[in-house]
Amino acid sequence: MRRVANRFLIGFVAAGLAVGGLLTAQVKTSDPKTMQIREIGKELKCQCGCAYTVADCNMLYCHFRDPVNMDISEMLDSGMGPGAILNALLTKYGKELSTEPPPEGFGAVGWVMPFVMLALGLLAAPFVVQRWRKNQITADAAGVGTVDPETMKRLEAEIERDLSQFD
Repeated sequence: MRRVANRFLIGFVAAGLAVGGLLTAQVKTSDPKTMQIREIGKELKCQCGCAYTVADCNMLYCHFRDPVNMDISEMLDSGMGPGAILNALLTKYGKELSTEPPPEGFGAVGWVMPFVMLALGLLAAPFVVQRWRKNQITADAAGVGTVDPETMKRLEAEIERDLSQFD
C-alpha cells in the first residue's frame, strides 16, 4: 500500500513539473511583437458582440479581432508607437472602440460620478446615523419591547396550563 502511495506521489509531482515547464516555455516563447499587440488590444473593445477586449476575444475567426490585430501589426512594423496606434484605430473604427470613456462631454460624467456619489454618501452618513439614534432613543423612552409584570405573570400561567394538558 505504501509503494502505491509513493508511486502516486512521484507521478503527481512529475506531472506538476511537466505542466509548470510547459507553462514557463509558453510564456518565454512569446515574442515582443505579440506582447505589444496584446497590450494595445487590451485598450480596445471587440465589436463582434462579445463583452471582451480585442486582446481577450475568444471567438474563433472573429470578424473584428483578426483585422484589428493585423492593423496593429502593420502599424508596429511601420514604426508607430502604442499611443499613435490607438489614436489611428480610434479614428478608423470610432470612439466606441475605446475601453474607457472620453474625458470630455458626457464621458466626463463617467469619470466624475463615482467620486460625487462617494462624497454624497459621506455627507449623508452622519444624518442617517443621527436619525437611527433618535429613533432608538424614542423607542426606549416609549417602552417599546418591555412587558409589565402583571401581563408576564398571566402569560406564564397560560403557558403552564397549556403544557399541563399535554402531560
